[in-house]
Amino acid sequence: MNQDYLRFAQLVADGFGDQLGPRLQSIFIRGSVARGDAVWGVSDLDLVLWFDRPTAADNQLKGEVDLQGLPGGSAVVLQRLDRQRLDQMDEATRAYWCVSSLHDSRLIRGMHPAELVDSVPEPPRLANLLTPVIIDDGDRLLARAALTRAETRRLAKRTLNLLSMPAVASGLGPRIPPRAVGDLDLPAETRPLVPAVTAWYDDAPSLADPAGLQRAWTLAREWVRAQGL
Repeated sequence: MNQDYLRFAQLVADGFGDQLGPRLQSIFIRGSVARGDAVWGVSDLDLVLWFDRPTAADNQLKGEVDLQGLPGGSAVVLQRLDRQRLDQMDEATRAYWCVSSLHDSRLIRGMHPAELVDSVPEPPRLANLLTPVIIDDGDRLLARAALTRAETRRLAKRTLNLLSMPAVASGLGPRIPPRAVGDLDLPAETRPLVPAVTAWYDDAPSLADPAGLQRAWTLAREWVRAQGL
C-alpha cells in the first residue's frame, strides 16, 4: 500500500477516533488503495467509518476532511455505514458493499468488516447482482468525447470487473482483482482486450480520443450479456 495514503488515513482515523470515541466501531480503507494498485494523484482514498447517529459535530468534521483532499489532487471519500444503512440498501447494492468490504479492504482500527457486514451471496446469484451495477457505472462514461485520468481508470476498471463476472459466477471467487483478470481462462474473443485495458488501468492516462477503451467496454459488455449475466 502507498504509504502516503496510509499516513493520511491514520490521521483521519485519529481525528474521528477522538471525536467519536467508543461510537466508532470500525474504520477501514476500501478499493484500490487497499488493494495496493492505486495511482497517486488519480485514485481516491475511500474510507468507511462504521458508527450510527451522526451529530452536527460529526458532520462538521466530515465536511472539513472532504474539503481538504490529498496532495496531488486525489479526493478523500468518507462514507458512513451502520447496520441500519446496510439493511436499507437494495440487494445488489448491499452485495457490492459486502464484497468490497470483505475482499477489497484494509482495516485501520476497530472491528474487522467481517464482524459487521453480511456474508456474500452464493456465486451465481452474486454475479447476477453485481453485473448490472458494474454495467450502469461503466455506461455513464460511454458518451464522453474525452476522458480524464480518473475516468480512464474507472472505465478500464469496470471493463476488467465485467470480464471477471463469469469467473465469479463459476465460483472462482467473489472478487477478482483488476490486475488478475489476465490470469483467467478467457475465450479468444475477449482475451485480446485485457493487455490494453490493464495498461489503461495502470497508467490512467487522460484520453483525448477514448474510442479504443469505449470499444473494449462495449465488447466486454456484449460478451458478458451473452453468458446470461
